[in-house]
Amino acid sequence: MRSQDFGGERRQYTSPTTGRLRRRLTLAGVILTCALLIGAIAYFVLLEPPPPPEPPPYAPRPLEANAVIGVPEPDEHMNYTITEPEVGQFRFATVGTIYRQHDGSIKLYLTNFDDNEVYLLCQIVDSSSGELLYESGRLRPGEYVESLFPLVEIENKATPISINVYAQTFGDYQSAGSVSLSNILQPNHT
Repeated sequence: MRSQDFGGERRQYTSPTTGRLRRRLTLAGVILTCALLIGAIAYFVLLEPPPPPEPPPYAPRPLEANAVIGVPEPDEHMNYTITEPEVGQFRFATVGTIYRQHDGSIKLYLTNFDDNEVYLLCQIVDSSSGELLYESGRLRPGEYVESLFPLVEIENKATPISINVYAQTFGDYQSAGSVSLSNILQPNHT
């Protein structure tokens, strides 16, 4: 630093950069803080997790591959019974006594009568565990399916089950009602 003598008074010059440096450092700190704040906001706004994907459109169950046209005539001891949840809605029939066959299948004789204006399908669930045991494809009016085959390994013992029968409209497959029947899957005794 230089000093000069002005009439007996001595003045010392300060460097003009000293004040500028302080201002520049303050300005740089403010700019850095703003940049970090903008970066944090951008991170949370732009990198926000995407919304969950939309569920795929409903794909109806295929038509039952083992469907038979007509009305079955099961043995009398199987208690073939017609169920009509509400008069005029739809009606169906199944057997009331369900035995497991040698191959694990069951004879259900699920029937969609020809005067119905809906598809029917069936799911049989283990009442204790909620596990899906059997499932049919869609039955058109005037069709029945005699047997359903297991989806999982099932122990050969008496098992409480829920027979869930669903009705779906033609074209858009909207629900036209459902019925749940409680029953016992009887073991194979041979």
